[in-house]
Amino acid sequence: MEMRYGTKTKSEAEPRKKGKKAKVIQLHKKTKAKKTSLTYKDVIIMFLAEGLSLVEKNVEIGRVTVNAVRRAAKDLQASFPERAETLSAFAEKVRPVHTGRGRSQPVPGDERDYKAQKLGKNEPFLRLPLSVLDVKKGQLITVRFAADRLVVVKKSG
Repeated sequence: MEMRYGTKTKSEAEPRKKGKKAKVIQLHKKTKAKKTSLTYKDVIIMFLAEGLSLVEKNVEIGRVTVNAVRRAAKDLQASFPERAETLSAFAEKVRPVHTGRGRSQPVPGDERDYKAQKLGKNEPFLRLPLSVLDVKKGQLITVRFAADRLVVVKKSG
């Protein structure tokens, strides 16, 4: 971060003292420009004009989010279904970039520890990410409760 400095002007109320140096103060801070990410509409235009390579490059450098790529693939499905398959396959392959907030999504083989949560006077519960099982909202899962473990399985169909 870059800072700018200047000298404070003497006010008329302050008596002048001979030999007193000017006081250095901070004028304002120059903050870094916010990183702007591209929208799903930009991804559609980029994909149709340049192909998948430019989308891949922008995902790698963090200018395009995986959610924008997924939404672009969903939007392209109506008008260009044969080209949308390529983009949706890429979106499923790419993991979201870790932004520094929270933990990244789990992948098969990861092992994590979770703390039990409790809301009010209710029983303790766990919040588990189910993306590793490729579970979408509304799909059914089976949870088998054993004495020392939980087994979570995605229901087919």
